[in-house]
Amino acid sequence: MRAKLFIAGVLATILIMGFGCSDSSTTRWIEGSETDFDYMLVQPQINNVIDSAIASFNSAFDSYNLLPTDEGDDDVIIATYAPGGGDVNYTYNYYASTGWHEIWVAQETDYYAMYTRDSVQFRQDGDFVEQSSGADYMDYIHNWIFETDNGLTDQTYANWTGRTQLVFTDLDQNFCELNGSGNAVINWNYISEDTTIAAEFESNVTYSDIVFSQVPSYGWVSGCPVSGQMNINFSQSYTITVDDTPSEFSHTWTISITFDYGSANVHITRNNYTWNYTRDLCTVIN
Repeated sequence: MRAKLFIAGVLATILIMGFGCSDSSTTRWIEGSETDFDYMLVQPQINNVIDSAIASFNSAFDSYNLLPTDEGDDDVIIATYAPGGGDVNYTYNYYASTGWHEIWVAQETDYYAMYTRDSVQFRQDGDFVEQSSGADYMDYIHNWIFETDNGLTDQTYANWTGRTQLVFTDLDQNFCELNGSGNAVINWNYISEDTTIAAEFESNVTYSDIVFSQVPSYGWVSGCPVSGQMNINFSQSYTITVDDTPSEFSHTWTISITFDYGSANVHITRNNYTWNYTRDLCTVIN
């Protein structure tokens, strides 16, 4: 499931790359145009960061419900990390040590390799506990690397690295709260007969006071946020070379997302320009 999310993110990146234009600078706020070229490029990437956050929330609750697991129990690990088919060389290692559950997974194909390391810790009244049952606290750390096979470097490709840390509190109540942070970097390269684009995109995310509710009869199974805030600093820089003539571009965006029962109210700024829209992400069941 996670491999699918990473591949979807890479494909989305490939589809939305293109040429940029420089920002102007004034002293007053201006409502940004929906047809602003740079905004049209970056909005799908922002949406992908938001979607990836929701996927991380759900993955954290997967860990809450699946861990601990027997080291030899393939079913639990594969159910969470397996890419869902295809010719994949799949290896993993799981162990528990000093209060942490550690999972390392490698997925390798002829086209890409993805490496994941998850670290999960449960606490009850400040003390480490092995089981999630009865825990009121969970620290979920997710690290990943996505690498394109070196033999494909003469074609369009993307490499992706990232880290997310999510801290859940009040898990012994009907509503829990999440605070945390995340970082992701995408290096993307497009190659055609007369044009190349070498780009880097970086997002730095903070999660503040995000609230989730238990699903009746099922518990913590839904990563759909009831409320809370997600802030993103997003930078993009790229060099476009046409007929051996390079041009460099860079932009910085600030994004504020307010969650409201499965919807995201998105506020974006770049210099003195602003954009606003709302997305329905998921359904809160309580």
